[in-house]
Amino acid sequence: MELKAQAMIVHETTPQDLKNFCATQACGQPEDLVRLSEAALTTLKSLWNEIGYTDYECDNAKAEMFAEVKRVFETKLSSTQEVKCNLVSQVRLVGARVCTIELEVGEPSKIDELKAHDTLRACLTAHKEYLEVLEAKKAERAAILSSRAEELSALYYDLDDTLTTEQTKFLKVLSDFTLNRIEQFESRIQEMKKEKARLSSQNRSQKRETLIKEIQALWCELGMYTQSVTTDSTLSVGESDGDVQEEGVCEVDKKLLAVEEIKLTLENLNTLQVRLEELEKEKSGRKEKHRELMETLHALWGRTRAEEAEVEEFKKQHEGITRAILSSMESEIGRLEEVKRAMMKELIQEVRESIRQVWDEMRLTEDERKSFAPAQQEVFTEQALFVHEEYLAQSRDRLAAMQPIIKLVDRKAFIHQEDEAMKEALADPNRLLGRGRGMAEQLKKEEKVRNMVNKELPKLREKLKAAIVEFEEAYEIKFQLNGVRTLEELEEEEKTISKAKEEARAKKGGKAAVPQTSATPRGPSRAAGDGTPAEKSAPHSAISKLRSAVSSVVKAANKENESKQVPAEGQESKKNAEPASCIGKLDFSKIDQASGIADINGYQIQSRCQSQWHDSVGSWQ
Repeated sequence: MELKAQAMIVHETTPQDLKNFCATQACGQPEDLVRLSEAALTTLKSLWNEIGYTDYECDNAKAEMFAEVKRVFETKLSSTQEVKCNLVSQVRLVGARVCTIELEVGEPSKIDELKAHDTLRACLTAHKEYLEVLEAKKAERAAILSSRAEELSALYYDLDDTLTTEQTKFLKVLSDFTLNRIEQFESRIQEMKKEKARLSSQNRSQKRETLIKEIQALWCELGMYTQSVTTDSTLSVGESDGDVQEEGVCEVDKKLLAVEEIKLTLENLNTLQVRLEELEKEKSGRKEKHRELMETLHALWGRTRAEEAEVEEFKKQHEGITRAILSSMESEIGRLEEVKRAMMKELIQEVRESIRQVWDEMRLTEDERKSFAPAQQEVFTEQALFVHEEYLAQSRDRLAAMQPIIKLVDRKAFIHQEDEAMKEALADPNRLLGRGRGMAEQLKKEEKVRNMVNKELPKLREKLKAAIVEFEEAYEIKFQLNGVRTLEELEEEEKTISKAKEEARAKKGGKAAVPQTSATPRGPSRAAGDGTPAEKSAPHSAISKLRSAVSSVVKAANKENESKQVPAEGQESKKNAEPASCIGKLDFSKIDQASGIADINGYQIQSRCQSQWHDSVGSWQ
């Protein structure tokens, strides 16, 4: 047993032995694979015997080994087949792209030559190399066609404002990169250049004539040249006031004045165009200067009180923009400035008078007026006139903002004045002795004043307050008239009104709280009309007096209507024939107890015993 164990230890196979075995069994030919399999099986059998595998286990191990070998071969075949399919797919894609570009650039097909290779890798490489050549050729031709298209499009637009349908279609073909397409562009470009040259010759002639005429017209307008060029390059220039000499005349003007032929070159046309622009710029500058001078003259004419006929005559003689005219206007300005300086004191006095008028409209106090110190000084200079005019402009602007507020203030004062007049009229005990239409008009006027006081005046105060606040925020000064701040006056007025209302409510509440003088309670058995003789007679006395007043007014009205309208024979005047018996139908529920006024057939009657009426009717009811 010990010897057998030793033998087994001696013949035991280690992992290193297996590694060395596999390393030495590399094969490159099918025969090597067979020898490897036989050697592996021999070694495995020895191992299995040493291990003690049964025949069944050995067969299973062999089957597993052969299955693994088969799977390895199948995996290798599958992966290799996939590589082949990928190469075939790439060859097809590159071939399709090659065919497309060959058609676009007009090259003959070389697909058959590219496919004549032994391996797929070589075929794919050949396809890719040829594709790069085709794409480079296409890019080169695309750049050429793009530049030609831009050039041709520019020529089209030079000859016409819009493209025709055929021209648009020709320019939009973007998939043709053949040499024939390039030749088509070249041919059209040459045709358009010839047509442009033909039309340009005609247009240049017309343009030259137009430019020359416009330049000559500007000469006349600017009063420049009237003579011809002399031999010493000096032009005799004619102005409106005489001839002067001008050195360094440009070459264009020399040629035009000498009536030399100007060739139809682009350079000559550009030179004419530049000269025209220079003259137009000169014209624009002179026009602006003429306008400024004329504005200055108008201001000076107004200051110096120039005669209207003289002004119109001067303007008529100085309508142009020649140097002589502008120089004459400048001279006139100098003359008027001298006149203005001589009239400076008078001018400043006029401005001060205007300032005083503005002050009067603004209702300034003497202290406020003295705040403008220059008006109190005896300084009559140009600077002083400027200061006065600036102050006048600012004051007028401020007055324009104050005028709407002043109108509101005046309206409020008018309402207060009317209210005071009405109160004085109500205090007159004989105010209702008048008769006829005048009495009715007086009552209507009183009602109108009440509406102004009760409805218009509160709204006017709110509107006035808002306008004053807005004015003070805008000008950062207090709004005041005649030295009184209007906003404070409004606040005081509102306080007075509020206090009067509170006193009226307190007085009315005190009357209502007076207890009855009679200690006898009013029971249900007492008749509604029972009472003291004074209680019975008070309302009846007031009503009798009111009836008497109404009767007198109605009778007077009837007589007045009968005298104004005499009916024809067989007709009766129904409009004004109102019997005096209507007084008996007087409805005392329509009498306004607050004012003591009753409306009877259009006539408003007010009791002369107003206080007695309030007391008697209140107790009677």
